Amino acid sequence: MNNIQQTYDRLESGFFGFWVKNWRISFLVMALIAGLGAVSLMAIPKESSPTIKFGIIQITTIYPGVNPVDMDSLVTEEIEAAVKDISGIDKIDSTSQVGVAFTTLTLDNDADTREVLTDVKAEVDKVRLPSDAEDPNVSEISTDNELMFQMLLYGDR
Repeated sequence: MNNIQQTYDRLESGFFGFWVKNWRISFLVMALIAGLGAVSLMAIPKESSPTIKFGIIQITTIYPGVNPVDMDSLVTEEIEAAVKDISGIDKIDSTSQVGVAFTTLTLDNDADTREVLTDVKAEVDKVRLPSDAEDPNVSEISTDNELMFQMLLYGDR
C-alpha cells in the first residue's frame, strides 16, 4: 500500500496533480477548447467546387475519316513540332486515333499556365493542316472548365 500512496503523492505534486485536484477547471478548459474548435470549424471557408489547376494543356484536332497513321503524320507531328520549343512545357504526349488527334502538354511546376496557353494557341494557329481538318481546339485542363471528362463519338455516316 505504501507504493501506491507514494505514486499518488508524486502525481498530486506534479503538473498533472494540479489538473487532478482542480478537476472543474480541467473540464472547463476542455469544454473551452472543444467550443473554440467547433467555432473555428464553422468559420473556415469552404467551396463545393474549388479551383484546381493541373498544369495540363490539351490540343484536340478532328480530321474526319483519316486513319491513325495518316493522322499522326499529317496532324500530330505538325502540332508537336510547333509546340516543342515553347518554354514551360515539361512533357508532350500524343495519341492519334481514327479521325482524332490528341496532344497533351504537361507544364513545369513553376510555369505560368496562362502565358504558356497563349503561346501554344499562337503556335498552333500557325500550323498548316490539311484543308479538311478542323481547327485545333486548345484548352487548359482545370476544374474551372467544369469538364472533367471528354467523350467523343464517331462512326461511319
